[in-house]
Amino acid sequence: MTQYPPDSKPAPQSKPATWLDMVLYLVAGFGLFLLASFGMGFIFTETSILASLTFYLLDFFILCGAVYALGVRRGKLTCKEMGFLPPRVRWQWLLVAVVASAILIPLRMVLGYIILLLAEGGIESVQARADVISVGMDFSWINFLLTLLGAGLLAPISEELYFRGLLHGWFKSRRFALWLRVLLSSALFGLAHFDSLAVAASSFVLGVANALLYERSKSIWIPIAMHILTNSTAVILLYLALAVMEYFPVIGG
Repeated sequence: MTQYPPDSKPAPQSKPATWLDMVLYLVAGFGLFLLASFGMGFIFTETSILASLTFYLLDFFILCGAVYALGVRRGKLTCKEMGFLPPRVRWQWLLVAVVASAILIPLRMVLGYIILLLAEGGIESVQARADVISVGMDFSWINFLLTLLGAGLLAPISEELYFRGLLHGWFKSRRFALWLRVLLSSALFGLAHFDSLAVAASSFVLGVANALLYERSKSIWIPIAMHILTNSTAVILLYLALAVMEYFPVIGG
């Protein structure tokens, strides 16, 4: 039997990816979450912080569960291949993520607003998502902190592991060309946010940026950091506006 020094053992290799794997990933991740969200509509008939927090927890456990159970557990990908463990985070790439976030946040807002006006005729189509994030447009510190936890932290982690680590990783393992796998995984990411055309387009742009960062940095933590920055900024800005309307009604209109 060949003996390896402690630091020179060959890294475990993932099993070949198949089209059946992609079907399983989509059904057990994206499909199961849609089914759970549909069921939530019968349990929570009104907007509340409990409903919003349940939504984020479902997103986290279903998507992370799909990554672990169908990807890592079955040997289809490893935490090292995803750049998840051991964590590889270089400050240069974190700086790139911060700068890219600063550029993308206003760009996505403008893009979304233009699509809302031209293609959808108003902001009504994003009302449901706004209700989940703002919990009925009411300001409170507990709503803000729990939303920041759910939308600003849990959702970015689970969605990056699923859409970049699992789905984008599948396209890469099947040797799709760089731009093709970036566009396809980003399209799936946008489709998952298709409660509004504007949100889907905005999410697609974020997906492209995160997929490129993932490819270049070789670390899932970089797109996670960028996703956290963009989502948390959106939550902070929304609740800041709610706070102004709550405490300064004259300024808030």
